[in-house]
Amino acid sequence: MADMNQIHEFAVKWMDKFRDQKINYIELSDHYMTDDCTALGFEMDCGHAFGRVYGKAVKMAIITPI
Repeated sequence: MADMNQIHEFAVKWMDKFRDQKINYIELSDHYMTDDCTALGFEMDCGHAFGRVYGKAVKMAIITPI
């Protein structure tokens, strides 16, 4: 698992990308974020692991738009 500095760098990088109004959409929708997550030891699973740990009701409350 990655250390906190690596996770912070990941968060800053992707926050900057999502805030960039002029970014090429392919950078946000292709495999790039998945590759970065994998490099940190995380797996993108559409929230399934979160649901198994915390329950589907909590998962829905978190991802449901306000």
